[in-house]
Amino acid sequence: MPATSTSSSAKASATTKRTAAKPKAAPRTKAAPKAEPQASTASSAERVLLVPVGAAAAARDTVAGVARDLQSRYGSREAARAQMRRFEDRGAAVRGRARTDVEGRLSAVRSDISERSCAVRDDLAAQADRAVARVREAAQPLTSRFAA
Repeated sequence: MPATSTSSSAKASATTKRTAAKPKAAPRTKAAPKAEPQASTASSAERVLLVPVGAAAAARDTVAGVARDLQSRYGSREAARAQMRRFEDRGAAVRGRARTDVEGRLSAVRSDISERSCAVRDDLAAQADRAVARVREAAQPLTSRFAA
């Protein structure tokens, strides 16, 4: 039996015929239900009011949870006062360390500025002395001529 070869153009035309033969389905259009304008406005207004109410309820629940936690942790006013004193002492210690650190840094900056200003002062004095010496050298011929 002889081998038959199908050319690429024949394959393409066969594919086109098969594709063209299939009936196309009608596009589906689903009509969106039209909401009444008053209903959508009322829904939006309700949502606007419910958001802050929900946020306030969540905040209330958080505060209530913290209060329950503190009550279970400390149990009595005396225990809460003792804990407050510990917090106060700890805050004072932190403040003292911070103050010491800041004062140390301030002292270092003041020392550095003092050293730099002394160096600048000495440099300016040396420049002034050299300028005076140059002026005297330049004036020497004139003073010797007028002095004679």
